[in-house]
Amino acid sequence: MITIDAHALRAIASELLGSETVTKNAVLSYFNGLEWPKNVKEPLSRLMAQDFSTPEALLDTILQYPVTRNISVLEQLFMAKRLPCFLTTYRPQGPIVFHERTLMAYDETTAIKERVYVETAYSTNGEPYGDLTEIYIQRPREIKSGCPIVYVADPYMMGAVDEAFTKHLYPHKEEYRDPIEDIELPLAPEPAQKRPQGERMETPKEITLPTFQGMNPAFNHYLAKGYALVYYAGRGAYYSQGFNVTGTQLEIEAVDAVLRWVDGDAQGVYDLEAKEQVYCDWSNGAVGMTGRSYLGTLQIGAATITQTKSLKTIVPEAAIASWYDYYRYNGLVVAPQGFFGEDIDLLTWFCESFLLNPTNSAHDRIEQWESLKRQIQHDMDRGSGQYNAFWDGGNYLNHADHIAVPFLFIQGTADWNVKTSHLFKLMRSTANNHSQRNMIIHRGKHISLHALQNDHFLKRLDEWFDYHLLGIGTLDWKNGDALVQSPYDPDEWTMVNYDQRQTTHWHVGSRGTLTTDSDDKMASKVITFQDQVDYPSIAMWEHDVVKNEAIATHWQSKALTEDYHIHGDVNVELEVEASEAPGALSAMLVDVGSAVRLDEKMHALTETEQVAWHVNVPKTQFTCAPASDYHIITRGWTNLLNPEHRRTPLTRAEWQSSPRQCYKIDMMGMDYTVKAGHQLMLVVYGYDREYTFHPTIARNFSLDVAKVRLAVDGLPTKE
Repeated sequence: MITIDAHALRAIASELLGSETVTKNAVLSYFNGLEWPKNVKEPLSRLMAQDFSTPEALLDTILQYPVTRNISVLEQLFMAKRLPCFLTTYRPQGPIVFHERTLMAYDETTAIKERVYVETAYSTNGEPYGDLTEIYIQRPREIKSGCPIVYVADPYMMGAVDEAFTKHLYPHKEEYRDPIEDIELPLAPEPAQKRPQGERMETPKEITLPTFQGMNPAFNHYLAKGYALVYYAGRGAYYSQGFNVTGTQLEIEAVDAVLRWVDGDAQGVYDLEAKEQVYCDWSNGAVGMTGRSYLGTLQIGAATITQTKSLKTIVPEAAIASWYDYYRYNGLVVAPQGFFGEDIDLLTWFCESFLLNPTNSAHDRIEQWESLKRQIQHDMDRGSGQYNAFWDGGNYLNHADHIAVPFLFIQGTADWNVKTSHLFKLMRSTANNHSQRNMIIHRGKHISLHALQNDHFLKRLDEWFDYHLLGIGTLDWKNGDALVQSPYDPDEWTMVNYDQRQTTHWHVGSRGTLTTDSDDKMASKVITFQDQVDYPSIAMWEHDVVKNEAIATHWQSKALTEDYHIHGDVNVELEVEASEAPGALSAMLVDVGSAVRLDEKMHALTETEQVAWHVNVPKTQFTCAPASDYHIITRGWTNLLNPEHRRTPLTRAEWQSSPRQCYKIDMMGMDYTVKAGHQLMLVVYGYDREYTFHPTIARNFSLDVAKVRLAVDGLPTKE
């Protein structure tokens, strides 16, 4: 790492002006003679030479001007190839730092590109040695040592087996079975033998990188800043050995093996025969992980188990904290939004890209895979939807207290694929950790924000990685801080703190309204509602759930006298009797009141913007949607056989002997502000057409209103 100081500024001035003698007027004349956008040209025109003590001080000011929100004048000079001698001198000492930020000073097209196979600790294919998994490395050619690493674990990158989703999605109709009694997968095999070490390769073995599927091109931004990029494809990938099983500790161990290789504790080789050994001696030993969805999930998993020195931080976006809560919930099969009929066996299959490689998919290996797939389908127990040892292996919340690195979790509140519950459960589970926990909460769906128009998002990520991987700059984040976008103004972002939340307790008062007045209580009153089985659309079903008393129960608060900032857990307790079980019991919390709320728009970058952003990613812009009369804040579900959050469900016989049960439904943790003058509405209903199985019979429900309890985490009102 090299920091631009007065000596480096003199070198820049001399190269730009072509003279060892540099004056302030010469500096001003040079920059005023170049073509600049208005935002640079105007402040340049106002500069006066006499206001600066030295030419270097004047140059320092000019070079900091932002040409775009991501590129400074100095970086623009690098990209225009106006400083080749400076870069030849300083790049090998990089990353190059100017005013506590790394600069985009490296040409990604000249980077060293390698494929390395990392030895894992386990064999999943019956071989004596641990599986070798492929990783792909891009690193600045000029930097020989001291290079920080951005690590992306991406099981999709080597291609996907589309057949898994196009031909094998499960049906929507419910068909419950009793929970399985045994697990077939060997979830904790014996460690494999370590391979003999091969010959150490002193010269990089460079390759032409394959085409990565779905890779976020914004990651190349870090390569330009003097970081190395390490991409992990995983067990069962195109050239890799073994089989990946999504949501198991075997999967996470393989992700961690790459960190151990950076530490020098795992073997890396250039060839599957393990004759050409390669070390990560070009790095500074500091790794930050990033990526969205599955890519973010693997970060959380790795952080819960790793004992490496190299992992310094994780930045998961829309990540899964527990695979059970992604495909199941409280004893129910619950679909990720937009992926009804998917399950963890199909996702595993989808990512076994070795099946696409004729040289890596021999007949006996395919037979092994088919046997493994049948074991997954058995153990995931779609028939009952209940929690078991298989799902426990993919519940990273079990070991969240082991996370020892700071994390910045990025989540959209409109993301009902990877839902907000993962974020808030992880925050709660790490409350006593010594490492820092922070969040960025936006109003979008399952998206990345690298080209966000409503905030300097990429700059925030740059500052985070520069601080944690290079030790430069400062971060104005306290533990628990969350940067939160307003639900109503796309450009309003507020810093709040999760650890300052307070719980408000609601119940139904004597007049049938939701209230916090402990002295106003309703006497026992039983009301009934009934599932309606068939709906032609989700929109019609949602309208009826929110408006129709026959298929759902509704309780509204009085108009709120001040804004109510919900931030964290939302739980409801109910006493309910149903006519049939198993099946779904659901609840939602609704903001009732007309308001203009946010919507996201995705646009392609123009050619000019691609240069300005230095990436070619979809441009995200939040705008105000037309006013709506209500907004579903959050929702949740439980199986009628799972009262009181039981991990071991009732049997049907037990339930039939006592069909009136107390239920606790933990809705998705949420951040949302209900405006003053609006009302909160609690809705209780049966199945959820968008997320749970569609019943074949209409269940009848009766509920004691006096025993309804609602607990909502929120932030104190600012005075």
